[in-house]
Amino acid sequence: MCQQKIDNMLENLLTTCGFNATEQRILLHLIEHKESIASLIAKKVGLKRTTVYAALDSLVQHGVVGKKKRGAVSYFSITSPTVFTKVVEEHARQQFEETKAATKLLEKELASKPSQLDLGAFQISSFESVEAVYVQLEDALLGGDFCSLFNPQVAVFGPFEDLIHTFLRQTAKTKPHIREILVAGPQADWYISHVDNPNHKIRLMPKDKKIVSDIILNKGSVILNHYDPKQESSIKITEKNLYTTMMTIFDELWKDPTLKKVR
Repeated sequence: MCQQKIDNMLENLLTTCGFNATEQRILLHLIEHKESIASLIAKKVGLKRTTVYAALDSLVQHGVVGKKKRGAVSYFSITSPTVFTKVVEEHARQQFEETKAATKLLEKELASKPSQLDLGAFQISSFESVEAVYVQLEDALLGGDFCSLFNPQVAVFGPFEDLIHTFLRQTAKTKPHIREILVAGPQADWYISHVDNPNHKIRLMPKDKKIVSDIILNKGSVILNHYDPKQESSIKITEKNLYTTMMTIFDELWKDPTLKKVR
């Protein structure tokens, strides 16, 4: 095994055990050079002497580094392999226990403070094919009462006129309560002319409004449809608070006196 790979493994081990970057550099130096003095270690690893002295004191206290005096000079070395590995193992165990305790504390804190956003409450479906988009659209339109913000100029084209016409014929029979805000224009006129349901209420907004997506509010879900012959897409989001918010916005817009009532 190459030396670089061994050094990387040792660094990962020492990091996992909780030794900081300074301690790691000193330990790796001593593993390689067996024994050294503080001033030489500082020079070799590129650290201040005071930093190295403090780190060495900590390592000696932990038992991974030994200290011997020869005259007035202190020499430092890794303790015996057996002692060193046992100390490192104990260090790792302590780190694990501390992490485990912190995790338990975090879990307790999270449990005592309900999240402001419960991601589990969201159910999201996304479609990007023409067929899938219109299957979801048909399910929503024939799924009972709904509200919609709709631009027929963008959505009604080609063979999908038949689908929309089929939907309008169906709702004429089942008579769900429908409120729609349409962008005025030729396709809106076509759409209105095919409505045959007394419960289907329509308001028109000026044709200069740039609404590309169809927003449908149905059975607690917010459905966003983007109509483009080249790239259709649909997203259905089921979440109580989002649905309530969107319904509130729709209700306020529905009251707008500038909207023209046509049904």
